[in-house]
Amino acid sequence: MIEKQWYSFMLWGRLAYDPSLPDSHFERLLAARHPTASSPHLFRALQGASQVMPLTTRFFWKDIDLKWYPEACLSHPKNNGFYTVRHFMEGIPMPGAQVLCIRDWRARLADRQPMEQTTPLEIAAALDGAVAETLASLDTLREAAKEDPELRKTVNDCGSLAWLAAIMRPRFAERVRWPCLT
Repeated sequence: MIEKQWYSFMLWGRLAYDPSLPDSHFERLLAARHPTASSPHLFRALQGASQVMPLTTRFFWKDIDLKWYPEACLSHPKNNGFYTVRHFMEGIPMPGAQVLCIRDWRARLADRQPMEQTTPLEIAAALDGAVAETLASLDTLREAAKEDPELRKTVNDCGSLAWLAAIMRPRFAERVRWPCLT
């Protein structure tokens, strides 16, 4: 696990020590690890893919893994099982995340009140951005990934997260247009 997650552990350690490190520092480290790959593209793919889970869990919050596996839209069967659009409609955002749940967003919209927190549509747009950034960057990495098994796994992981976000995105759109909210 440590070998597979070297980059994420390295980020935590380096940024905890010096949060002002520029992106170019990490691009150089990626270039040293994967010399045949475009390090700016690899950096952007990892950056985009890393936004998917935080954006999703900020919007639809469950406090432990037993209650929420965003990768599968599931919880443990004894807790809930598969989460439907209705669950997302009735869900709450992460405490302190400054994100509106669908009900509160719809009420503010209907009452023409200002949106002082992140809206469901803004979360959806951020997911769109993460998908676009990740997939655009991955196109240039596929050739180098053929000769680098670790890079191939990283490219596949980033692609999987991007497609997960692309799949999650329609759920946000479905929720905000749910008939009982109009």
